[in-house]
Amino acid sequence: MSASRGLVLGTAAVLGLCCSSGVAAAGDYATKAEIAELAVCYAIAADTLGEGKTQADPAAAGLAMLRKCFTEDATFAIWPAGTPFDSLTSPSRTGDKPPAVVIPGLTTFASAISSSFAAAGGVGYDFVQHKLSNIVVDVEGDSAKLNAYVESTHVIQAKQPFTPTRCRQQTNGTYTMKAKKIEGKWLLTSFDLAQIAFDTIIENGDGCSAPAP
Repeated sequence: MSASRGLVLGTAAVLGLCCSSGVAAAGDYATKAEIAELAVCYAIAADTLGEGKTQADPAAAGLAMLRKCFTEDATFAIWPAGTPFDSLTSPSRTGDKPPAVVIPGLTTFASAISSSFAAAGGVGYDFVQHKLSNIVVDVEGDSAKLNAYVESTHVIQAKQPFTPTRCRQQTNGTYTMKAKKIEGKWLLTSFDLAQIAFDTIIENGDGCSAPAP
């Protein structure tokens, strides 16, 4: 098997594209790849909402990015680490283990997340980085569901170069997103985060919670 063919098949398997013959139809692959890109779009937007050092207005910059991959009326549900949920890949918002937080609308979500990041440690995170893996896409007509594992790192840098990081926190969990094809374009309509862990990895000086003097 050539290297390029192996890469295609490996990517197809990650996206849930392979069928019994081992090779998916080209149209199915293209559709699922387009939907998977929406998850990457979200991850970059979430990074932008937490870029306290490089963005003059993280909320506005992050919202502009979110608008590339979500509908304006998209809804967001979050089960923080320790909150019970009934499914890691399809948590129910209306069952006996509902989310702790439900945010309606793209603008409200961007503002809420940016404000949360900006309050960390009394000074705000300098950078946030989201990494995705195990992306699986299922398509039915003009509707789709996407699942992905997420590992996000949240950092408050040291005051001086070459000195230990003040704060590094990490979360792990699963994203569940729903998408629709609207006027020929795939967009996300809902987003669920089921967190399985939230940990402080490094603390120095003022740490992750104490306001800086």
